[in-house]
Amino acid sequence: MANLKLSTRLIIGFAAVVALAVILGIFSVTQLSRVNDSTVDIATNWLPSVRVVGQLHSSVGRQRRLVAFHVMSTTKEDMAKYERDLSEENATIAKLNSEYEPLISSPEERQLFQDYRKAWQSYLESYPKTIDLSRQNKNEEARESLRGNDKRTFDRDRDPEQKHSAQQ
Repeated sequence: MANLKLSTRLIIGFAAVVALAVILGIFSVTQLSRVNDSTVDIATNWLPSVRVVGQLHSSVGRQRRLVAFHVMSTTKEDMAKYERDLSEENATIAKLNSEYEPLISSPEERQLFQDYRKAWQSYLESYPKTIDLSRQNKNEEARESLRGNDKRTFDRDRDPEQKHSAQQ
């Protein structure tokens, strides 16, 4: 290197710097592509899924509160109002379930959703007994049903939902 002319040494030096810059640029573009792929996956798959699961979680809780409010009601008018609200909330939950299903992206997520659907169906079959007791003003029995079988069924329903939320 000492025998080379100054101009040759400068050309070799600048060529080395340019080569390193090109290699670094290629590496950077590759890494940015990976980041972009992850961002697209989060934006198109995970965020919509998390949004719907959050809404579903909220609606399921609201449905459970409406049953409790019905049990605490003493007038037919209040009971009728809560029954209308329950009907609307159940329709919202069914809509959210339909909205969520196409967003499922893994076998584990699909299994959790199937577990949730089975548990939710079981709860939907369970809670009308509580409503019937409440309508008959058998309030103590209705509260026991609410705290007993309905709660066990509801908790079993929420377990897959909570596992899914944690997975997100």
